[in-house]
Order: sequence, then structure tokens, then C-alpha cells
Amino acid sequence: MPNEETFESALDELMAEVRTPEGQIVNDSAILNRLAEMRLVYADWLEERGDAHSALQRWMVRERKFPRFSGTSWDWWRYGDKPDCKPDDLPSDIWERLPGKARDAIRNCKEYLTRRSAERALFTSLTLLDRLRS
Repeated sequence: MPNEETFESALDELMAEVRTPEGQIVNDSAILNRLAEMRLVYADWLEERGDAHSALQRWMVRERKFPRFSGTSWDWWRYGDKPDCKPDDLPSDIWERLPGKARDAIRNCKEYLTRRSAERALFTSLTLLDRLRS
């Protein structure tokens, strides 16, 4: 019987496959599709339990967003207003409402210790903006 840790661990494993050692997103639609499918299954599981984080998982699939692992932290970047933005780039209004401070050296980046904490920060921001409705 799956539990939250089962899903979170599966997401951690998939996220490890999403980027090359150089930090580039893999050009493999199968891996990206598996990540999206896992998020949607997890969203259904969360929704069955009345957990509002189900909407976050669906939003991340719909918007094709996920944090970037830098080797030491999981990061969100404030470049999502550009047409060629990456999955870890968020629009300014969302990025500005993320809990935490920007890095001193890089003002357009907010770092989190884990993927889960980066995604929880995104949930907080989207909730403040009322963006989690379908």
C-alpha cells in the first residue's frame, strides 16, 4: 500500500534522471512523461485523502515546472516571464511570493535544502496567489 513517502521517494528518483551531470534537462520525453505521470498519480492519491497539495502536483505537470538541483540545493529562478523559460523558471509574481530570501550573489534564485521543501515553497506562493484552481 503506497504512502506519501513512497511517492516522494519515487519523485526523488525520477528527478535524479531528469538532468544530466552538467545540469541540463535530458532530451528524453520518456523520462519527462514518467515524471508527469507519477505526479498525476500522486495528485490523485493526495486528493483522495483531502490533501490540497494535490493541486500543486497537477499545476506542476500542467505548467511543466520543477526545481533545479544545483548540487547543493534545489532552486527556483525568476525568469519565467521570458518565452524561452526553463522548468525551474517561475514568473516574477510567483517567485516573489516564495518563502525565503534570494541568494546574495544571485538575486534571481531562491534555494531550498530539498526538492520537497522547494515544492512546498511553491505551494505557499501559488496558494497566496490563488493559482491552484483548475
